[in-house]
Amino acid sequence: MTERDTQPKMKTTMSRAERQREYKRRQRGGLDLTRRPYGTMTLESKRATSKERYDADPEPKKAAGRSWYAELTPEQKRERGRRKSLRVYGLTPEDYDALWKEQGKVCAACGATEPRGGKWHIDHCHETKQVRGILCSSCNLALGLAGESVNVLLGLLAYVQR
Repeated sequence: MTERDTQPKMKTTMSRAERQREYKRRQRGGLDLTRRPYGTMTLESKRATSKERYDADPEPKKAAGRSWYAELTPEQKRERGRRKSLRVYGLTPEDYDALWKEQGKVCAACGATEPRGGKWHIDHCHETKQVRGILCSSCNLALGLAGESVNVLLGLLAYVQR
């Protein structure tokens, strides 16, 4: 008989607290912790099963997400969007506030104190991924439509100055 055969069999209907106590007990006793006493599914197989279930019928999961999001207040939705933007560009809220203060709490391109055309956007270089500043919607859109090309922007400037 091996040490594994002598280990007590665990019930699969244990509460989380009971499983944690059992884990700690086994850890102290130096027993084999590589077994999966809580079921036979590995994390990979659980993910695969969830993906198969979603692929077969995605509507319940989508509906749950829509109903959850619909219950958020406008302030919560705005904060959620802000956190996502910061995460995408690798900024902390403190970094954002410091950048905003550094550029005088105005659009880095046009100097507007209120976001023209909607909201404030974090501008970044698409090649280096470095954050350049905070722009209003109009300036962000203009820069994006110009393809961030200096030649296009200089051409537009010359055109406007005629």
